[in-house]
Amino acid sequence: MTWTPTMKRKMRMKTTEALCKDYDKCPGDCGPWCCGFESSMKDMKVSDLFMMQERLQKVMFDFDLPVDSVEDFKYSVLALIGELGEVLEADKRWKNVRNGKYDREGKLDELVDCMAFMVNMVLFSGFTAEEFNRAFATKNNRNFERFYKEKESKQSETGPLHLEGPVV
Repeated sequence: MTWTPTMKRKMRMKTTEALCKDYDKCPGDCGPWCCGFESSMKDMKVSDLFMMQERLQKVMFDFDLPVDSVEDFKYSVLALIGELGEVLEADKRWKNVRNGKYDREGKLDELVDCMAFMVNMVLFSGFTAEEFNRAFATKNNRNFERFYKEKESKQSETGPLHLEGPVV
C-alpha cells in the first residue's frame, strides 16, 4: 500500500488523539491533536500556529523559542524551498494547459509544511507571535494605503471613474 499525505495525516491524528485529553496534565509530546485541541480548530489564530510549532520544536529538539539562530533559520529557509517544490509537484496545472495533475489533499499537506517552516523562520529570527502579528497588520495596512493612493493617482490622471448601471 502506498501511503498518501492524507492517510499519514489521518494516522497521526488517530495515534496522537488517544494520548491525552487533559491539557493541564499534558506531557507535551502528543502533538496538537491532544487535549481537545481539535475542537477549537475552526477558531485557530496565527498565535496558535506559533504555539504549536514552539511546542513541536521543544519536544523534537529541546529548543526554547523564539531564539535568534542563523543556522536554524537557514535550515528553515532551505526546507521551505524544498516544500514549495512539493507544492508545485502536487499541482502541476501551473506548468501548461495540457498538464491537469492536481492532488488537492497533497497540495494542502505541502502548504501546511510550508507554513510550518515559515513560522520556524520567524521563531528562529527571535520574533514572537505577537511581534509578527503586529508587523503583519502594520505592513498590510501600508499595502492598502499604497493601493488606494495609486488608485486615486490613476483616477486623477484619467478623470473620474464612470460606472455603468445603478450604484448599490
